[in-house]
Amino acid sequence: MTVFQKKLLRFLGVVLLLTVLFAVGVLYFIGFFNAPQIELTEKGPYTLVCLSNTGPYYKTIKKSKKVTQMLAGTSVTILEPCGLYYDDPKTVPQNKLRSKGGVIVRGIVTAKPPLEIVMLPRRKVVVGTIKANPGLVEVKVYPKLHDWLWRKGLTAGTPFLEIYHKNGKVECQIPVAVPPADSTCAK
Repeated sequence: MTVFQKKLLRFLGVVLLLTVLFAVGVLYFIGFFNAPQIELTEKGPYTLVCLSNTGPYYKTIKKSKKVTQMLAGTSVTILEPCGLYYDDPKTVPQNKLRSKGGVIVRGIVTAKPPLEIVMLPRRKVVVGTIKANPGLVEVKVYPKLHDWLWRKGLTAGTPFLEIYHKNGKVECQIPVAVPPADSTCAK
């Protein structure tokens, strides 16, 4: 092996090492290595100001940002950005997925179209919280939440609520569906 080949090999090794370290750093920064905390609790009530979205769920966060811009300069107190998700992306085509992007607000508010006000009552939910990029929630949190529900013999209701906290944590709330009352009569 020539001196040039040795230097080239060493250079390529350093480049490869730096690339791997950079990739691991990025994954760490976006929360890829974090695990969600899961709990069953009651949450709400919430008042949301939202914009509707039909189509891919990744556009929901853009709607939240738009609502924040539309409410800037008003007397509305914005607590946290959020997203409401109504459909299962595994069974509904992407162009038909329904969601709302918006913000959780304090107090009584009024909104003019296209803004909508959504009132979510206090409800029993399984919550998964993770410090990660919201784009990782689908692969890091929802599978764990669905597995937890399955192991407990519970069923997911809708809509799912995601709250994007200012501290970088994403809180995913899946309502626990109440099973229908047994309609059979004992004889």
